Amino acid sequence: LNGSPGILSGTLNPGASFFAQSPGISSALQQGWAEVTSTGRIGVTGTFALQTTGTRGSEAAVIGTQSGSNIFMPFDNTQGNTSAVAIANSNATQTLTVSLTFLTDAGATSTATIVLRPKAHSAFVVPAAYPAVANSRGSINFTASSPDIAVTGLRFAPAVIGAITSLGTFQ
Repeated sequence: LNGSPGILSGTLNPGASFFAQSPGISSALQQGWAEVTSTGRIGVTGTFALQTTGTRGSEAAVIGTQSGSNIFMPFDNTQGNTSAVAIANSNATQTLTVSLTFLTDAGATSTATIVLRPKAHSAFVVPAAYPAVANSRGSINFTASSPDIAVTGLRFAPAVIGAITSLGTFQ
């Protein structure tokens, strides 16, 4: 969390749940990622909260995604909405160059690359990092040479509404 590594481990009984929470709410950006491994089948959900003017504004939940080498995610930067992305490299030894291909609903295509060190992540606001897709919506295709990237997307509604929507990813 915010650059400080940590490890949680344990055993879950069949049908049991485990909850982990970041340490409180602060004005500082809380960002990080978790790699979840298991010897059995499990499900993972992350919940994000947006706090504005001292009150908890809204929350969004995203389903944990498996890493892959080709992941798609929708984005929507229209009508005051803003999309954001978190991407992680789960590989412990290999730096990954991830190609991004943006395709807008209007048919415009643009590309970019992100380089992620081993076990590193990056988070960005889509129209701020890639102005070519400001005021548009469409999809992003994330491609890497090995199946070690995981992507999470969120769409933030205009400040007057203050809502967060999770943007599903698929392989």
